[in-house]
Amino acid sequence: MRGVPAPVLNELLRTKFRATKRGIGHAEIGEAVVGAAAAVDGYDISVQAGEGNEGHTVTIAGPPARAFSTDLFKSPDYASLGELWEKVAPAAKGPTTIVEGDRETAVASLDELTRDDLRGELLRLWEGQARSVVYVTHDIEEAVLLADRVVVIGGRPAAVRGEVRISLARPRTKAMRREPLFYNLVEGVRKHLE
Repeated sequence: MRGVPAPVLNELLRTKFRATKRGIGHAEIGEAVVGAAAAVDGYDISVQAGEGNEGHTVTIAGPPARAFSTDLFKSPDYASLGELWEKVAPAAKGPTTIVEGDRETAVASLDELTRDDLRGELLRLWEGQARSVVYVTHDIEEAVLLADRVVVIGGRPAAVRGEVRISLARPRTKAMRREPLFYNLVEGVRKHLE
C-alpha cells in the first residue's frame, strides 16, 4: 500500500477496517486513517476531500511528506491484505506487524552492500523480539533468507499460490546463500510463481 505508513496500515488491519463495506465512503475512510494514526502516535495527517465521488487525498507531514488517495482502501490489494491479515494474525505469536520491504522504505534502490546490512539488522531485531512479522517483498532470495515460512501470492485477483516452509537454521547469515539448501528453497518458492 504505497505511501501508507506501516504502523497506520497495521492499526487499520488490526481493527478490521474494511472500506468495501456498504455505506463506507471516502470521508469515513479518511476518518479511519486519522483515527489509526492517532492510535499509533507520531503522524501529522490532513485529509482533503476529492471532487464528487473521487477519493480524498491523505497527506502525512514529513520529512519526507507523503500523500495517498483513500481509493487505496477500496482496492483489491487492500481487500487481499485484509484477508491475509485475518489468516495470519490469529496464528501469530504475540503482536504482528506487516512490513513492505521494497515499498515502505527505499530498500530496492539501495546498493547491494547497504541492503545486506539492513537485512542483517532486520534479522537481529526480529530475533530479539517475540513478534510475528509479515514481510512483503518481491525478492525471492530475501524472502528465503528472512522467513520461517514464505507464502507466495499472485494472480488477479490476488490469491495464495503456494507456501514453502524454510528449514534454514537460525541465526541466519549471508553465508547461507551459498548453501545447496538455500538454493533449493529459492527454487521451491520460484516454482509457485511459474
